[in-house]
Amino acid sequence: MRIVATTICALTLAGCASNLPYSITIGDPSGGKSAVGQEDCVLRLNDIVKKIAENDPSSNDPKSLQVRFEKDLHEGTEKLKAICKDGNGNPVPSNKYPPIEEVSKKWLTSYALDSTDPDQGLDRFREYVLSAQLVQRLADQKLPPDEDTGSWVEERSQIQSQWCGAPTKGSPCDNARSLYQVRAVLTAPARQGETVDDLYAHLLAEIVQVETKGTQRNQRYFMLGYEIPWDRDRTLVRYGVTFYFRQLAPENWEPPSEEKHPVQLIGYDLIYANEATPAPFIEIGTDGTPKRLKEEPSPWQENPWRITGYPFSLVIGLKNAAFEIAKLPFSTIAGLLLGRDAYNYPLENVITAWNAFSVEAFTQTDRGAEWGLYRLLTETPLVGQLFQYNFGTDRSEPDSPSQKFRRKIFLSRGIYGGNKWGQDTGLWTLFARRHYPDYDIYSPPYRHGTVIDVTWSMFNLSHGPAYSEARYVMDHASREDRLYLAGHSGGVQRSAAASQILSHHGYPVVKVVGIAGPSIGQAFVDTRYPEAFKVYLNTGAGANQDVVSKIGGVAGAFSTLLDYTVIVPLKYTLGGLGGLFWDRERIYRAADRFGFSNASIVEVERKPSSRHQTPLRLSFTDRLVFDAYIRNEFSTAFREDLERADSPHETDRPHAFPWEP
Repeated sequence: MRIVATTICALTLAGCASNLPYSITIGDPSGGKSAVGQEDCVLRLNDIVKKIAENDPSSNDPKSLQVRFEKDLHEGTEKLKAICKDGNGNPVPSNKYPPIEEVSKKWLTSYALDSTDPDQGLDRFREYVLSAQLVQRLADQKLPPDEDTGSWVEERSQIQSQWCGAPTKGSPCDNARSLYQVRAVLTAPARQGETVDDLYAHLLAEIVQVETKGTQRNQRYFMLGYEIPWDRDRTLVRYGVTFYFRQLAPENWEPPSEEKHPVQLIGYDLIYANEATPAPFIEIGTDGTPKRLKEEPSPWQENPWRITGYPFSLVIGLKNAAFEIAKLPFSTIAGLLLGRDAYNYPLENVITAWNAFSVEAFTQTDRGAEWGLYRLLTETPLVGQLFQYNFGTDRSEPDSPSQKFRRKIFLSRGIYGGNKWGQDTGLWTLFARRHYPDYDIYSPPYRHGTVIDVTWSMFNLSHGPAYSEARYVMDHASREDRLYLAGHSGGVQRSAAASQILSHHGYPVVKVVGIAGPSIGQAFVDTRYPEAFKVYLNTGAGANQDVVSKIGGVAGAFSTLLDYTVIVPLKYTLGGLGGLFWDRERIYRAADRFGFSNASIVEVERKPSSRHQTPLRLSFTDRLVFDAYIRNEFSTAFREDLERADSPHETDRPHAFPWEP
């Protein structure tokens, strides 16, 4: 029976587990005016860590510190057993939730200049410290969760443990809710110009000093880290504690001595991370509603002929809805094996089927019957992408673009995130906000996605998740706005397909950025910009390889093979013959817009930070932010002040130089 019960719990992905009955705090949102968490049943993690760190420095070596910390943590949770009550006011039985040591984990790593393992060298230590510093700076900005679900299968609001304790309505903690918080404390003597919270700057300065001097090859640094999950899934709400130690290098190459050169505590940090979907960063108008450009006349008002494309759109919507329903058994199996709240995966297929039908049935077509018939051709399973044509203008843009429209970025995670409380796009959103302060930043949830979604879309059977994203974009943008999409893993195929859907309904997408995900089929983007659809893949071998990126490389090779088998021969045959009577270059330019894919693929160097994780996801187990794909490249990918689309063939800018893809 134990085996059966364990199997059931595993298949339902911790469905037999529960959240911890107490909230956890790593700080005081009241600024010292009142005690943290006036509500009962709050574990004051910050107080426990502070007490341990302020102990006798001579006894703060990694071993003795972890013994005291784990003992105090256990005793602190034991005291809460008599305090914590359920919704009915009854004490929570201790057998209803696991002890904190069962759900938490720890790790210890050493770093030195003279390390044999590159992952334990000072370069890697610097990367970890810079990751921590990045999170601290991003977390300076408050980021509340998006509690407007817009879904049939989710609660409107999910009360979760916060960094400040229990988010009771109207409490200081409720007012201070944010998806991320960082508390860093320097316990070692600060250098001149440093402050007590300048822990990371202190560590970086030490690394530079050791590398510059070059003689402290035996000097070691230790990181002792803890991850304490709060929720039953053991990942949605996480608390992290990291202690930083130093053992000075002996002089004259003497062997290290624990008596002469003890391991000393440098400082510690406390981190809170919540994976809920972040609320969008948008500009609010004077009326209290998000700023949005007034819609121009509808496509059917502009040109009544476009109404003739509607029957074809309706057929396309029914086709996609039918294949979404056909996913049901496959998504159910995939959800049971790999997903969270597995019963919602088949329900999500019903929702995506409705989104596919509703977008095509209730959104006005942007072109007429001739384009509708062509769209039916591109919807052909397996080979339809071969006939895709990235329709777009060749007209140049003015040097000073209009300030009337809004610029909007939409970020999509990959598959197996569960519902909107497990999207983990908060740091990614904060990073985008920092580099695009004048853009609206959205994170359309990718609910209950599976590998079946990606397979169906790559085989051109149906694009349900893409229709869900397109529906979200249409609800938050107008046809005159400038749209930018970014996707990770399965979100790459989703974003590429969404760009096609949006383009067919009059919502042109300027650029798409893909990260560590496969893609077959074009992204309909502004071809006047160089590399308007760019995909970053970690395709190498070794410890930090990414299997999904390798699948993306295979998909790219398949697309290239078909293009060179069909499109390229036709291009040069028709161009050669047409050149006798017409403009050969125009034929070539038109042919370049056909084909299975228009992605520019960039292979990323294999580093720990380029492992397959949602961009800027924070790892507590090795203290790393997975940001290798979106450092400088992402911060400039959507910058319109750096490049403008133009064409030398237009009369308004006859001397413009064309961008070279």
